[in-house]
This record gives sequence, structure tokens and C-alpha cells, in this order.
Amino acid sequence: MQVQLDYETELTLALFSSRDQADQAVDQLRSHGTKGDMISERTLGSGIYQVADGTLGEEMSALWKGALIGVPLGVVGGVLLAVALGDGPITTLWIGLAGAANGAILGGFLGAIMRARFDDDVAPTLAVTEGEDLVLVAVETSGSPASETSRVRSDLKESGALGFLDPSVPQTERLLETHPIARAA
Repeated sequence: MQVQLDYETELTLALFSSRDQADQAVDQLRSHGTKGDMISERTLGSGIYQVADGTLGEEMSALWKGALIGVPLGVVGGVLLAVALGDGPITTLWIGLAGAANGAILGGFLGAIMRARFDDDVAPTLAVTEGEDLVLVAVETSGSPASETSRVRSDLKESGALGFLDPSVPQTERLLETHPIARAA
């Protein structure tokens, strides 16, 4: 029995155009420290698969940009309010800091909302026809080292991954249940 230390693993599903390319990717992952029992591969059957949506990073970026814009606006608003009230410098400082905090929160929310609101993109799909020999490489990464998943995705991209499937959609979950992925040797 293998002891599992982290029960919150993240599954990354990368597509490759050939078995050789997939094997090279697996070798690169192992050379960078990914354990062999966390990597698996199989040939992908025909069908339509949903591709992973990478816009979450864009939404987080919009959140931070909104917060960065909101902080100085909040400070200015807070200081102007304090000056209008005619309070002393200590009160002005505290109201300015409160304005900065409110500006960061509201700016972050508005940035994320604006990015999500104007994202009209439908999740892309990949159609695999009969006879196409695409290879699916699955890698389970742990959430403990924060950069493990991003390192694995970067390694897979460098190795020539055509793209990534979304592991959270029901079709991909059914695929993994009905066709277990053989662990890479």
C-alpha cells in the first residue's frame, strides 16, 4: 500500500502528436523530479474533447491590476475626505489608509468582474478523428510545492504538447474512468 501524503492533487492532461514525443515528455518530467508513478499515458480515442481554459490567470491578473489602480484612488479619496472634514494629520493618515484598503478591494473586484464580464470566449474543443494517433499524457501534481503544476505544464509545453484537456468536464472524467491510463514505465 502506498501512503498518499497529499490528497489534493491536480491532474494535467497534455496531448502529443506521437508516442515518441510523449515518451520524450515523460523522460523530461522524470529528469526534473516528477515521480514516475504520477505520470501515465495512453492513446486518445476519437471524439470531441474540451480543451483547458487558461483564462483564470488572466482574471487573476485583472484582479491585481484593478487593485493597483484602486489603491491610489482610494488614498486620494480618503485624504480629500479627511481634509474636507478638517481633521488633524493622524486622522487624515488613518482615513487615507482606509481609503487605500477600500480602493484595493473595490478595484480588485471591478478588475475581475470586467475581465469575466467581457470574456465571450466559448471553451475551445478538439475533435479527434478515427485513425488519429494522439497520445494523452496525464500527470498528477501535488499542491504542496506551489510551482510544481506550473513546472510540469511548462515542461510539457517545451516537449511539444499540442494542448491541454480540461480534466474537470464530465466527458474527460468518463474517459478516464472507462479507459484507465497505463502508468508510464
